[in-house]
Amino acid sequence: LGGTLVGTIAGGLGSALADLYLGYPHYAPGTLMIKGIEGFIVAYLSSRFRKLNITQWKVVSIVSAIIAFGLVAGLGYTYYRGETILYFLGSEVGFSIPGELWFILGALLTIGILYLGFNYDPKVGGDVYAIVLGGLEMVLGYFTYQVAVLRYPPMVAALEIPVNLGQATIGLLVALPLTRTIKTMGAKVET
Repeated sequence: LGGTLVGTIAGGLGSALADLYLGYPHYAPGTLMIKGIEGFIVAYLSSRFRKLNITQWKVVSIVSAIIAFGLVAGLGYTYYRGETILYFLGSEVGFSIPGELWFILGALLTIGILYLGFNYDPKVGGDVYAIVLGGLEMVLGYFTYQVAVLRYPPMVAALEIPVNLGQATIGLLVALPLTRTIKTMGAKVET
């Protein structure tokens, strides 16, 4: 929404501060750079994609919807289903996440992207692309940071890849409706 400077600062600084606050200070320098670059990529690509014509936008929306479905359904089903335990306020809460949930969420996101892309805002496909590419940079960035700076063995760092892909996917699920809502409230889009 605020352009590359806002995307860089909000992505990098906000996330690095969260690492510090949540007790992960060893990640804060990497997060500052990695999430800052991610914010820049998303903002930059979103502004570049705005220059496409309506036919190109519809194609981008279709491809983006397919990619989004694959990410949500594929990653969710593969890595985020089954029994889990959350620790909250000193208590353990156990529950089961059915694999079908991820296909339903993927289908809902796909329908939402196509609906927005064809009926409301054809540029939503470009936003999806931008968020996905920014998310891939984040995944690669954390892997590199863990191996090169934190000196994790590559196989250990690779264990974080599904978690970071999940983080990027959840970011996509949250960012699309949130930015649309903020825009309808009158926020100006920087290019």
